[in-house]
Amino acid sequence: YRTEIEGAEHLTCGPSLYVATHNGGAALPDLLGLLSLFWRRFGAEAPAYGLMHDIIPLLPGFGAFLRRVGGLRADVRTANVALRAGLPL
Repeated sequence: YRTEIEGAEHLTCGPSLYVATHNGGAALPDLLGLLSLFWRRFGAEAPAYGLMHDIIPLLPGFGAFLRRVGGLRADVRTANVALRAGLPL
């Protein structure tokens, strides 16, 4: 599997919203490809956050892991707070 992203030169570490289309279903290969590109461009220490569906935190182990690595509840309020704080989503 190879992710192709047009316009990758426009990625920024500042407040921005990146959207993966989930073409791979629950496997999320497009999300993993986008995150991989982000880290290659800015380094693994760059802050990266993602919005996740309400059901994800309810999955044993998986939700806790995603929260530790930057998973945030997917709603307008959370997104606005993160973007105002200068975080990339």
